[in-house]
Amino acid sequence: MIADMILSDGLTLDARRRFLEQASVNIERLAGRSIPQLVIDCSIIERVDDPVIGMLTVIARSAERRGLRVQLYMPSLHLRQSLDTLGVTDMFDTRLL
Repeated sequence: MIADMILSDGLTLDARRRFLEQASVNIERLAGRSIPQLVIDCSIIERVDDPVIGMLTVIARSAERRGLRVQLYMPSLHLRQSLDTLGVTDMFDTRLL
């Protein structure tokens, strides 16, 4: 699996802003391609906080507006449960392997 982006632990406010900016660049780059998805590798994180979930949701909405889906590659159980609890699981494709 080749990821377009890699999500890491402990993102500060500035790091989340940079991640969002890079996601926007990638969404524009991928829009109109034959495989309409942005892949975010989540394999190196175990736990996420609400701001990161919010950031991922913003990315998913932005991607959807451009005809893309966001695929979360190897999301932790905690991340999957957090998405489910917040009712946003259907905004993402998840791949465990």
